Amino acid sequence: MWLVYSKQQERYEVFTWKVIHRNLIKMEILVTGAAGFIGYHTCKRLLESGFHVTGLDQFDATDPVLKILQSGRLKNLCNWNTFHLVKGNILDGECLKSLFNRRSFSQVVHLAARTGVRESFEEAEQ
Repeated sequence: MWLVYSKQQERYEVFTWKVIHRNLIKMEILVTGAAGFIGYHTCKRLLESGFHVTGLDQFDATDPVLKILQSGRLKNLCNWNTFHLVKGNILDGECLKSLFNRRSFSQVVHLAARTGVRESFEEAEQ
């Protein structure tokens, strides 16, 4: 049993896990940095739990090994019919606006980052 506060009814309600899980499955979650190691595993766990997931990534890896790893991760995620992949940059306001106008996200998991420590220091202004 779970005690959940309802903002609409301004009171606490008791729910079973079955009711909560049924409502969670309807949620669509945006995961930025979906091609990265942590982003991939986050997407995978959410998909395995029954969520609809949209992965956003700009695929900016310059290291050939990282490019191969990203490609393999995304092929695995794209096998799920509840996964949607978007190529884009989180700094692109028009891309985000378009994405949020087309989809209804209940949560955003922000994991986007530069792919390498050296690149992060060399391009710190971006």
